[in-house]
Amino acid sequence: MTSWERSPKVQAESRSVVLRHGALPALNQMVRILLLLLALTVSGVAQTSIPIPDFEEGLSDWKLWTRDSGNGTLSLDAKEKHDGKNSARIDHQGEKDWSLEPAGRTNVVAGDIFELSGWVKLIVPDRANLTLCVSTWDSQGQVQSWDFGASRASESCDWAQLKSRFIIPPGVAQIQVRVIGDGTAQAWISGISLVKEESLADRRRKDLPASFTVENPTLTVTLNSADATLSVFDKRTKQTYAQKAALAPATLLDAYVTGSRIDFTMLDFFSGLTLKAALNLDAAKPEFTLELDAKGDL
Repeated sequence: MTSWERSPKVQAESRSVVLRHGALPALNQMVRILLLLLALTVSGVAQTSIPIPDFEEGLSDWKLWTRDSGNGTLSLDAKEKHDGKNSARIDHQGEKDWSLEPAGRTNVVAGDIFELSGWVKLIVPDRANLTLCVSTWDSQGQVQSWDFGASRASESCDWAQLKSRFIIPPGVAQIQVRVIGDGTAQAWISGISLVKEESLADRRRKDLPASFTVENPTLTVTLNSADATLSVFDKRTKQTYAQKAALAPATLLDAYVTGSRIDFTMLDFFSGLTLKAALNLDAAKPEFTLELDAKGDL
């Protein structure tokens, strides 16, 4: 889960699902849904604040772009503000998109963990979107994503905080903070913050084996350390059901096998949140349970 929108907080609970032979092809979708339901807030990690131009002294370090030229304006507002002396105000007309970006990008390496936050006030006559995110760029200066680590507001609100945590994926060398939107709206922005936490390498077990396997007379289930995917070999049909790496939303931090059970800890790749999981293979039947556990605010 990558966005904190204006919704009530709920407490995450343990969830489990029984996967039988006929349900194995749906493994990717099921795991993704469960991971989105069970985000665990991480605290107590080392943090480094990344300099982001504020709006205290002006807008010279920021640039507003609109899809239709002339459909938007950027100004300082000393009256409507969340903190500090000023906020940035955007007035946009029309249904098409716009973006606000500071000058310069931040150098990153794969596995870096960031928290991005900012305060926004939004007035929309009908429906519009405002998103706080980063664009990602490779070492050749080619964009990889325009809205990575996104958190959104999609209705009128009075000073709401947008916040997300994310991990830098392989192939990304730089990121740039962005505020993007579409539709007719008045928006005020304040207090944008980008904080670097410890890297994935700092949190991952150093001597992690390549895989972890449990089996019974009908199935062999393997957790792959490299991409946190599961594969299931059916001994009766000689077929293998493999979770696709491109759809795997988490990185494996640690795991161990006890009998027919695999306990493992993962870091959600898109939100940077941690959760614990347990895979229990039945002693004889062609089925296993996958339990995901988290405690904290979703």
